[in-house]
Amino acid sequence: MSYRCLRSWNLEHGALESLAAARNDFLSFLQATAEPSGSDITAALLIFGELTSNAVEHGRGKVAATLFALGAATALRVADEGSGFEVSTTSATDAMRGRGLFFVKTLAQSLVVETGASVVEAVLPVRLRGGMESPTA
Repeated sequence: MSYRCLRSWNLEHGALESLAAARNDFLSFLQATAEPSGSDITAALLIFGELTSNAVEHGRGKVAATLFALGAATALRVADEGSGFEVSTTSATDAMRGRGLFFVKTLAQSLVVETGASVVEAVLPVRLRGGMESPTA
């Protein structure tokens, strides 16, 4: 199955003020394109907020957030120019670090953190309306 870019946001490390505009655009886009039944837009918005704010706050250089069509599903990829980060292996909600990724993993259909890179990809709990799907490969 192939990916098709639906929307992207370019952010800068440390530019926290740009997150609100990106978050609002993400929400508007999902409200216009998501299938009402079978979609959890609130969870998708929490995932977007967590991954983008982590990258802007803790990452390095430019931050790219890209929403892809994956069949009728959606995937969010967030990457920055850093060399990666350590992923916490604890699932405790009272851990000092790593709670955000724990919550994202709980809300997303799947979560992949690329080893040795600052790239995180989450399949969102959102189904696209007919006509938005990517072609199958």
